[in-house]
Amino acid sequence: MQRLLPLLLLFCALAWAPVQAQKKTEILWDTYGVPHVYARNTEAMYYAFGWAQMHNHANLLLKLYGQARGRGAEYWGEAFRESDQQVHLFNLPELAKKNSAKQTRTPAETTKPLFGASTPTLRPTPKPLRPTRNWFCQ
Repeated sequence: MQRLLPLLLLFCALAWAPVQAQKKTEILWDTYGVPHVYARNTEAMYYAFGWAQMHNHANLLLKLYGQARGRGAEYWGEAFRESDQQVHLFNLPELAKKNSAKQTRTPAETTKPLFGASTPTLRPTPKPLRPTRNWFCQ
Protein backbone atom coordinates (compact mmCIF):
# COMPACT_ATOMS: atom_id res chain seq x y z
CA MET A 1 0.00 0.00 0.00
CA GLN A 2 2.83 2.39 0.83
CA ARG A 3 4.36 1.73 -2.59
CA LEU A 4 1.15 2.61 -4.36
CA LEU A 5 0.71 5.98 -2.67
CA PRO A 6 3.69 7.70 -4.42
CA LEU A 7 2.59 6.23 -7.75
CA LEU A 8 -0.94 7.47 -7.20
CA LEU A 9 0.34 10.96 -6.34
CA LEU A 10 2.55 10.97 -9.43
CA PHE A 11 -0.37 9.90 -11.61
CA CYS A 12 -2.60 12.66 -10.18
CA ALA A 13 0.11 15.28 -10.72
CA LEU A 14 0.60 14.21 -14.34
CA ALA A 15 -3.14 14.14 -14.98
CA TRP A 16 -3.53 17.63 -13.47
CA ALA A 17 -0.66 19.19 -15.53
CA PRO A 18 -2.65 19.75 -18.78
CA VAL A 19 -5.45 21.42 -16.82
CA GLN A 20 -2.98 23.79 -15.18
CA ALA A 21 -1.26 24.55 -18.47
CA GLN A 22 -4.51 25.79 -20.04
CA LYS A 23 -4.91 28.64 -17.55
CA LYS A 24 -2.93 30.94 -19.87
CA THR A 25 -4.15 32.25 -23.17
CA GLU A 26 -1.96 31.08 -26.01
CA ILE A 27 -1.77 31.85 -29.72
CA LEU A 28 -0.06 29.35 -31.97
CA TRP A 29 0.62 30.37 -35.58
CA ASP A 30 0.71 27.67 -38.22
CA THR A 31 2.86 27.71 -41.36
CA TYR A 32 0.19 29.61 -43.31
CA GLY A 33 -0.04 32.41 -40.76
CA VAL A 34 -3.38 31.27 -39.30
CA PRO A 35 -3.68 31.91 -35.56
CA HIS A 36 -4.88 29.04 -33.37
CA VAL A 37 -6.10 30.37 -30.03
CA TYR A 38 -6.26 28.36 -26.81
CA ALA A 39 -7.80 30.09 -23.79
CA ARG A 40 -9.40 29.35 -20.45
CA ASN A 41 -12.79 30.84 -21.37
CA THR A 42 -14.71 32.27 -24.31
CA GLU A 43 -14.04 35.91 -23.46
CA ALA A 44 -10.28 35.37 -23.31
CA MET A 45 -10.45 33.45 -26.58
CA TYR A 46 -12.28 36.28 -28.37
CA TYR A 47 -9.83 38.83 -26.98
CA ALA A 48 -6.82 36.82 -28.15
CA PHE A 49 -8.38 36.27 -31.58
CA GLY A 50 -9.03 40.01 -31.86
CA TRP A 51 -5.43 40.66 -30.88
CA ALA A 52 -4.24 38.23 -33.58
CA GLN A 53 -6.44 39.93 -36.19
CA MET A 54 -5.06 43.31 -35.18
CA HIS A 55 -1.53 41.95 -35.33
CA ASN A 56 -2.04 40.57 -38.86
CA HIS A 57 -4.42 43.10 -40.42
CA ALA A 58 -4.21 46.42 -38.56
CA ASN A 59 -4.34 48.54 -41.72
CA LEU A 60 -7.42 46.70 -43.03
CA LEU A 61 -9.24 46.95 -39.70
CA LEU A 62 -8.62 50.69 -39.48
CA LYS A 63 -9.88 51.16 -43.02
CA LEU A 64 -13.03 49.15 -42.26
CA TYR A 65 -13.65 51.20 -39.10
CA GLY A 66 -13.41 54.41 -41.13
CA GLN A 67 -15.74 53.08 -43.79
CA ALA A 68 -18.26 51.77 -41.26
CA ARG A 69 -18.46 55.21 -39.67
CA GLY A 70 -19.01 56.87 -43.03
CA ARG A 71 -15.73 58.80 -42.91
CA GLY A 72 -13.65 56.87 -45.46
CA ALA A 73 -13.54 59.74 -47.98
CA GLU A 74 -12.41 62.11 -45.23
CA TYR A 75 -9.51 59.85 -44.30
CA TRP A 76 -8.50 58.16 -47.57
CA GLY A 77 -9.86 60.28 -50.41
CA GLU A 78 -12.59 60.41 -53.02
CA ALA A 79 -12.49 56.67 -53.78
CA PHE A 80 -14.55 56.07 -50.62
CA ARG A 81 -17.20 58.71 -51.33
CA GLU A 82 -19.86 56.30 -52.61
CA SER A 83 -19.38 54.01 -49.61
CA ASP A 84 -19.78 56.97 -47.23
CA GLN A 85 -22.94 58.09 -49.01
CA GLN A 86 -24.47 54.62 -48.58
CA VAL A 87 -23.61 54.56 -44.90
CA HIS A 88 -25.33 57.90 -44.35
CA LEU A 89 -28.23 57.08 -46.70
CA PHE A 90 -29.19 54.09 -44.57
CA ASN A 91 -28.39 55.99 -41.35
CA LEU A 92 -26.13 53.18 -40.16
CA PRO A 93 -24.36 55.08 -37.33
CA GLU A 94 -27.68 55.91 -35.62
CA LEU A 95 -28.99 52.40 -36.23
CA ALA A 96 -25.84 50.96 -34.65
CA LYS A 97 -26.23 53.22 -31.59
CA LYS A 98 -29.86 52.18 -31.17
CA ASN A 99 -29.06 48.46 -31.44
CA SER A 100 -26.06 48.65 -29.13
CA ALA A 101 -28.23 50.34 -26.48
CA LYS A 102 -30.40 47.19 -26.46
CA GLN A 103 -27.41 44.99 -25.60
CA THR A 104 -26.65 44.14 -22.00
CA ARG A 105 -22.89 44.63 -22.42
CA THR A 106 -21.14 47.07 -24.65
CA PRO A 107 -18.48 45.84 -27.08
CA ALA A 108 -15.88 47.80 -25.10
CA GLU A 109 -16.73 45.75 -22.00
CA THR A 110 -16.70 42.48 -23.93
CA THR A 111 -13.44 43.06 -25.78
CA LYS A 112 -10.79 45.28 -24.26
CA PRO A 113 -9.12 47.80 -26.55
CA LEU A 114 -6.56 46.03 -28.71
CA PHE A 115 -4.34 49.01 -29.51
CA GLY A 116 -1.33 48.88 -27.22
CA ALA A 117 -2.49 45.63 -25.63
CA SER A 118 0.06 43.41 -23.98
CA THR A 119 1.31 40.47 -25.97
CA PRO A 120 -0.19 37.08 -25.13
CA THR A 121 2.06 34.08 -24.72
CA LEU A 122 3.46 33.27 -28.15
CA ARG A 123 5.39 30.24 -29.27
CA PRO A 124 7.75 30.34 -32.24
CA THR A 125 6.24 29.24 -35.52
CA PRO A 126 7.12 25.60 -36.14
CA LYS A 127 8.95 24.61 -39.30
CA PRO A 128 6.65 23.21 -41.99
CA LEU A 129 6.58 19.47 -42.38
CA ARG A 130 7.61 18.19 -45.77
CA PRO A 131 5.59 15.27 -47.12
CA THR A 132 7.65 12.19 -47.82
CA ARG A 133 5.38 11.05 -50.60
CA ASN A 134 2.94 12.85 -52.84
CA TRP A 135 -0.23 10.77 -52.57
CA PHE A 136 -2.21 12.81 -55.12
CA CYS A 137 0.14 12.44 -58.10
CA GLN A 138 0.74 8.77 -58.65
